[in-house]
Amino acid sequence: MIPEAFIEEWKTNAKDRDKETGWCFKNGGLPLYGYKRYRVEVGKKKNGDPLLKTVWVENDEVVTCDINGKSVSKTVSNWARYILITLRLEKGMSFDSIRDHLNEIGLPAPRKKYWLDSTICELTKNI
Repeated sequence: MIPEAFIEEWKTNAKDRDKETGWCFKNGGLPLYGYKRYRVEVGKKKNGDPLLKTVWVENDEVVTCDINGKSVSKTVSNWARYILITLRLEKGMSFDSIRDHLNEIGLPAPRKKYWLDSTICELTKNI
């Protein structure tokens, strides 16, 4: 059983937001596809070192892929929108079809060399 003090601390931490962006601080874990970690200084520790927190911001790295013989450049966050909105919602493609399409156009997968249907499934759980 989890002690009540820990639960209250977690609730408080979830309410903490970055004053600059308004985003909730993250306490570990990999960011969703389309996002990257960004460290924000929120004060100083007792020893004078900076006190850093992590937020997720849109990944603005540009990636170029070949779609139907045409070179297309987008930020990683826009590629995530392409996967979720264009391929999944508008075209109604299955996870397998999306996986095959992304591997065919050469879009780099988040953590492995190739896209997996389970990666697409996890991505769509967060819409």
